[in-house]
Amino acid sequence: MISMAAIRNEFLEELWLPLIIEGGIQFYPALRKNKKMKTLVFTDESLYQEIITIINARITNEDNVFAWTDTLFKTSRLQTYRPVKVVGSSRFEDSAQENIITLSSNFPFDILSIDFSCQNVQDEPQRLEKELDCIEQIIKVQREKISIGGFVLFYTTFLGSHPLSSNEIKQSSDSIRIENWNGLSTNILPNNAISDDDKMKVIECTIFQFAQKHRLTVNLKKRVSNFNPNNKKLYSIGGIFKVV
Repeated sequence: MISMAAIRNEFLEELWLPLIIEGGIQFYPALRKNKKMKTLVFTDESLYQEIITIINARITNEDNVFAWTDTLFKTSRLQTYRPVKVVGSSRFEDSAQENIITLSSNFPFDILSIDFSCQNVQDEPQRLEKELDCIEQIIKVQREKISIGGFVLFYTTFLGSHPLSSNEIKQSSDSIRIENWNGLSTNILPNNAISDDDKMKVIECTIFQFAQKHRLTVNLKKRVSNFNPNNKKLYSIGGIFKVV
């Protein structure tokens, strides 16, 4: 059985860190070292080594790292053992709009690691739909706050056992109106994605369209790995989002 730590280290080396470094080169070409990119992470004390790796790569520093965790207990542990600015302590997807308002004064970020897998994930119906709604709301605020350049964003989660409804995603997305946008296209997607492959297809297509909707371009890359005997999958997708 592959440990979660091993999987996360693989994701960090093969997906997260290379894209973050490339984003830094593209958005801050004049700064070869100590770029101090403003970073938002969903994390807890056990995952903080990922942040240290980014800091050691001279992409950011502790003063520019903002953390969201899901409980006050995790907040206390982070602030005690891993000094960091904790800007929220609740399950983000449960009150996304209110939580984004809480974060509003901190936007925009250069790097966003939206990692729901560290938020006491409950394998329940419509969890992924809620998470994707959060991703669009975050992309929307990011785009409203920047006029040039862009940002690096990752979405990490467990795929879980429940179907993923592309129609539910479309309804939520279409309620966020953007001029000259005719709505999310789900014609080629399964309405209820059951297999992990179909879920990943829906997620990738959805995030790609979120970028288009909010006048951004992106080339998405992803990683997926089993981590227990029940083949529960940890999935991460991200890219460099650029202003059109």
